[in-house]
Amino acid sequence: MMRAFELAARAGSLYSRIAISRLEKTPGLMVQFSNIALIGALALVTLVLLAGFANMFRGGDPKLSQKLMRWRVGLQLVAIAIIAAILFFRH
Repeated sequence: MMRAFELAARAGSLYSRIAISRLEKTPGLMVQFSNIALIGALALVTLVLLAGFANMFRGGDPKLSQKLMRWRVGLQLVAIAIIAAILFFRH
């Protein structure tokens, strides 16, 4: 009877070790949020850059090109700040 109880206890501890190791490998909410924020910032920079290219190639308003360039530079600053914050807080 004691042997069966010991085997059940060992199986339970093995299961708990597997569950804990899976939890350690799963990214936390903060990691997921930072990944989403970074992808969003990079997507916005790309969209503004493509809008600027489209305006330039079709011979659009130069004032709009300047405005898009300023937005792109500002969004790049935000993206670099997010990258720096991620590197600072993850390590």
